[in-house]
Amino acid sequence: HGQEPPGQDLSCSRLGTDPLMAVMAPKHPLAQKPYAEAEDFATERFITYGSIAMPGFEWERFFKPAGTAPNLVSRLSSPEATIDLIRAGYGVSILSQWAVRPEVAAGTLAAIPLGPNGFSVDWWIVFMSASKNDAVLEFAEILRASSARHGVGLNVVRFGGDPSAL
Repeated sequence: HGQEPPGQDLSCSRLGTDPLMAVMAPKHPLAQKPYAEAEDFATERFITYGSIAMPGFEWERFFKPAGTAPNLVSRLSSPEATIDLIRAGYGVSILSQWAVRPEVAAGTLAAIPLGPNGFSVDWWIVFMSASKNDAVLEFAEILRASSARHGVGLNVVRFGGDPSAL
């Protein structure tokens, strides 16, 4: 993932974009909003399975610019446990759209975009420029095709698109 150029010794190929969503129990008041703002999380229990704030994700690009962050954070070791607690109404989270799509479709979770324009993380494959990269690019194509075929993973609508168009 990331937004910085990889450097002169490295090349990259964009795999796709991963929309992140505010996720909550269906009856949570936040579920009635068209989109979530960083301030909406300030007084909520934020349940996450990440142990550190990764560069380029919600802590850096969503909460930090707004000058606010959740005050109550529970870190779990598994995304499944995170989803279970959110479904039970114990808190809210930010998760990949593909990860919660089945729960949202079943009505056991609600998900809304982050901000009025949504929020996504781009994923890239990075490799040594000097190396023979045909195999790496072929592997990237296999990842793209697999996600498109199974309808999971990165947002298949934007695969292969120009990153500057996002």
